[in-house]
Amino acid sequence: MSTNEKLLYTMRYLISKSLDGAITEEEIRRLDRLIIENSQARAYYVEYLQIHTHLRKLMQQNPELKYGEETMILDAQLWEQLARHERTAEMIAVERLRPVSEEPAKPTVSVPLKPKVHTFSLYAAIGSAAAFILLLAYVHLRPMIFRPVAVVTDQIQDAVLLQSSIPCVDPELYPGSYTLARGLVELAFVDGGKVIVEAPSEFVIENASKIYLLKGQLSALIENTRVPFIVRTLNSKVVDLGTEFGVRANADGTMEAHVFQGKVRLEPQEHLRRPALLLESGQAARADSAGVTTQTEADPLRFVRHQEFTVKKQAAKGSAYCRWQELVYQIHRDPALAAHYTFEQDIRRSDRLKNQAPTARGQLNGILEGQESRPQWVPGRWPEKTALFFDRSAVQRVRIPADWRLCTTGPITLGAWIKMEEAPADFISGMYGGIILSNGKEDNYNYHFSYGLYYENHMMIYMRAQGYDFHTKRPDLDLTIDQWHFLSVTHDNQQVCFYVDGKPMKTAKKSFAGAPVFADLLIGGMESWEQPKYRFHGLIDEVMIFNRILSDAEIQALYESGKP
Repeated sequence: MSTNEKLLYTMRYLISKSLDGAITEEEIRRLDRLIIENSQARAYYVEYLQIHTHLRKLMQQNPELKYGEETMILDAQLWEQLARHERTAEMIAVERLRPVSEEPAKPTVSVPLKPKVHTFSLYAAIGSAAAFILLLAYVHLRPMIFRPVAVVTDQIQDAVLLQSSIPCVDPELYPGSYTLARGLVELAFVDGGKVIVEAPSEFVIENASKIYLLKGQLSALIENTRVPFIVRTLNSKVVDLGTEFGVRANADGTMEAHVFQGKVRLEPQEHLRRPALLLESGQAARADSAGVTTQTEADPLRFVRHQEFTVKKQAAKGSAYCRWQELVYQIHRDPALAAHYTFEQDIRRSDRLKNQAPTARGQLNGILEGQESRPQWVPGRWPEKTALFFDRSAVQRVRIPADWRLCTTGPITLGAWIKMEEAPADFISGMYGGIILSNGKEDNYNYHFSYGLYYENHMMIYMRAQGYDFHTKRPDLDLTIDQWHFLSVTHDNQQVCFYVDGKPMKTAKKSFAGAPVFADLLIGGMESWEQPKYRFHGLIDEVMIFNRILSDAEIQALYESGKP
């Protein structure tokens, strides 16, 4: 930013605060110094006040132009009035000063010395005094046109909000054009709307209940507003009816509106002359550049909503639990996520393990079962969440009824957070772990994923279909008991890769592409009850299944964001 741009930005900021009556004593002294010491600042100051005076006069003479709930400040009607006023205003004669050489010579006459006052200097002094009086008057009048209509309540991810290419340093926002070059900002509008804008976005704040989204996307949460909150785009207008919704405006003139709660009315711009469309919770619509709408389903994860924004704020402040939750939002946007069991207890159904993957649409949930007792809910990796304790002696596991979405032989990525404990005294000493995941039946298995079977400390994946075996393990791996570990494995039908705590441990060429079998998915055990060594003993906190191969970097991110 040049020195001249910085000066004008500072002047605009200080004068606006002065006119709104929000200027501090220190800022008054700063404004005074700039006006006194810098001629360009003085000229800008006078011009600013002149424009403001004309606007004030027009609004007094035309009451219909005063700020209203449906009227944009400095809208097209007001600019038209200004132009009309300029055309009809009384002409002001300005006397042209002749050069000294053109003035006729006059005889020298001796006269008594008197103070001489130049007419121009007199007018300048009167003008300066009038401007000063106007400033004092406007500070007390607090004209509506300079009141902020929104406030930046929070910003994250190194957000950069610009107005006219100049960073916004004041959280109070006035009507005008803005650009969010980076990060996320949360705006609270005077009339009650709360908006989260995602970069990159360009928008115009029109008034206390209306925003014009030129490009980018935002989510809005509207509660207890005096008037409907409106989001305009190039060809459409979204009018809230007490709701939470998201809007995306594309550079090609198309837009999308997604309703998460409540209702909105999607109205085309007046010149398009198309009927409005009412959208309810779970519904969405896309409008092309001509305003033609196509209705579809809402995608709640398409936008950063207020709950996720809060999680991101807390994660940035150091909350480990929110750091993990932030990752959960991220992986839930992956269409290849088939199942995600976060092991967070639902106190209304403590006998259930819920699948949180959005693609499952509330299905693929697990049932806690056991011969003597069910797995027990216990504290998880952080105090804010839970895990399940599996007691090998009580023969416990979680069953997810068979579904083809979970029956696969690859490509696949499996991951689980586990904490092993000492086995009960009546079992062989030193036998830790057990089967974490098992999907198969009658000796045909899509996948077994385990640690510590056969009295050896190794991680193993086993597949078998139509008599064809695929069986590989990671060499001796002595995991610390009573400590959380993240175990994961990938298989792309050509090779298998093992990971421990985010680090790759072994890659082996193992070709396998057998036809899947239709079978239940078991967590913490396998179909047969008879073999105790297969039963897992310890805690499981999280299980995830992807129908694709995650990269080394992605698996490392899962560990870093999920470690306690």
